[in-house]
Amino acid sequence: MKKHLFFLIFLFFSGIVYSQRFNSLNDNKKLTDSIIQIIKNTKSDSVKSYYSFKVCDAYRRQGNNEKFREYLKIGTDAAKDYPYLQDISTYYKSLEYVLSGDTQNYANGIVSTLEKLEKYKFKESYIFQTVLINNLSVIKQLEEKDAEGLSLLIDSAIPLAIKADDKELLSNIYRMVATTLMNLGEFDKAKQYFKKSIYFIENVEKPSSFLLEAKLETYILNAQNLLYLNENMESKKWLDKAFKILYKYPDSNINNLYYAAEALYFFNLNEFNKALTSCENGITVCKKNDDQQSLNQLWFRKFLILNELKRYKEARTLMYEILEKGDPFEVEKKSYYKEMVKTLKGLGEYKEAIYYYDKYSFLNDSLNEVAAKKEILDLETKYNRVESQQRISELEVANKKAQLLAAKNSTYYLLFGFFSIILIFIIFQFWLNGKNKAKLINEKEKNYVQNLITIQKQKELEVMQATISGEEIERKRIAKDLHDGIGSSLSVLKMRLSNLKDQNANIPNNEIETISKLLSSSITELRRVAHNLVPESLLRLGLDAALRDLCFLLSSDSIEIFYHSNNIKPTISEKNELTIYRIIQELITNAIKHSKCGEIIVDCSQFEDTFFISVEDNGKGFVYDPLKDFQGMGLKNIKNRVSLLNGKMAIESETNSGATFYIELSI
Repeated sequence: MKKHLFFLIFLFFSGIVYSQRFNSLNDNKKLTDSIIQIIKNTKSDSVKSYYSFKVCDAYRRQGNNEKFREYLKIGTDAAKDYPYLQDISTYYKSLEYVLSGDTQNYANGIVSTLEKLEKYKFKESYIFQTVLINNLSVIKQLEEKDAEGLSLLIDSAIPLAIKADDKELLSNIYRMVATTLMNLGEFDKAKQYFKKSIYFIENVEKPSSFLLEAKLETYILNAQNLLYLNENMESKKWLDKAFKILYKYPDSNINNLYYAAEALYFFNLNEFNKALTSCENGITVCKKNDDQQSLNQLWFRKFLILNELKRYKEARTLMYEILEKGDPFEVEKKSYYKEMVKTLKGLGEYKEAIYYYDKYSFLNDSLNEVAAKKEILDLETKYNRVESQQRISELEVANKKAQLLAAKNSTYYLLFGFFSIILIFIIFQFWLNGKNKAKLINEKEKNYVQNLITIQKQKELEVMQATISGEEIERKRIAKDLHDGIGSSLSVLKMRLSNLKDQNANIPNNEIETISKLLSSSITELRRVAHNLVPESLLRLGLDAALRDLCFLLSSDSIEIFYHSNNIKPTISEKNELTIYRIIQELITNAIKHSKCGEIIVDCSQFEDTFFISVEDNGKGFVYDPLKDFQGMGLKNIKNRVSLLNGKMAIESETNSGATFYIELSI
């Protein structure tokens, strides 16, 4: 922040002076001429008076004092029958004091007018009072009564602008408050008021002829405040927004304000050459518009940049020109003298530096007297020592050369060490990258192998499912053939034997009975085989009834099979029902064939989409080996069917302790 301190001091007076300057995008002569035509053509004295006052103020700002007085008289004469216009004429008459530089009597004229306008309670009066209070605030700030000027704006101008319900006016007052706070270094507070000013200026419903100028001034001053907060990127956004409007008006004096802010932006970024270019652009526009106040400001900005670049000779020449041609205010001179001291110190011109410090001290307040005397004493001491230092410097040259040589050697060693460290770091990075790449390749290989295994398992599942589906189709075909073919033939044969018996054929009765029993036994066995191939009860009655029927059919005198079920839902798909049925059928069949058991317990239950199976026998058991026991067709078929339903299977078994199979299936 220190390197921008004198930009801040410069802004202190530039922000105030700018408020009194008439910024415009276009040549306002056309607007003035159109108002003059209204004055000439109107038959209404009130209209003539109102617009005459407007024109007289415009001519004052343009420096045409003769026309100012001409239209002031027209307005005053036409106002004689209108109390409000008579009262505001007091203000316009006080503008004579502005021409002579008599700010005190000008301020008295404003106060007198405000007292007269208090009785008027309509919008036009509120607007006019707001403008007058704003001007009075500017005068207070010029007198360095900043707190009083700020109080006028916040306590009086803003409430009146709100009463007037004029967003453009309210935005202008908020901008003035923000500018004042910025001048005082209260950048964070100023930021909040600039936000309010921007909000109202961008939401104006009935714009005046000067809305665009007001927008530009708000954008540019807001950008300037953000630069003091070092919010450079946010500031650039507002500068760009202003430039999009301003580039169409290259001769407008608002360019002076823009280039001053742009120079500060580049100054913040330490891009001093670009900052100088911005100053030169602004200076060109100032000279074209004959705007000495803005020219002073941009010259001073350029001076500060040249100091930063240590181009002290150019800075000194420029300051001579500012002091000779600029006609600066006293507060400006104080800053100029103080900065000139730095420039001369940079050039070693201590005698002249003392001269300018004397001038600065004279203008400075009494609070700085002690510091001023001390600095003058320091400058005089430095000046007295210059000659002796020049003599001593020659003696020190040889010593400095030796020191320089030693410093160079030291620098070489430091550079060698520095580059060695960089080289080691680079080699380490290459090694680390190589290691990471190797690790990445290994990971890719692992993922590739894992994907192959997954694909292989998926293919195996698909083959398994196709095999099991084929088996089921073949079972259905065989069962149908047995039932419809051999089963029907045997049934017909049994009926014909019964008919022969009823007809008393010459066949012994005991022979017919024997044949009939054999046929009945064959038909029963045939039906059992067909049932095993395709359980008819599963198709007709569902899984729960089919499992119960299976356990009943496979029970015998030597082996008793118990079946328990819980919450088996009828919504299981036919395909999944058949898979569950085959798993339990295979488990019971294996137990009957191999376990030498006398009792088998089958337990089935369902919870949501999970089906649980438990099959337990009290047979001879076996030592379970997961690598070997799944090689047999029985357990392998069971495992395959469990895999089809993404299931899990666990086996508990020991010799002479029976076996229990736990299965969990996803249905």
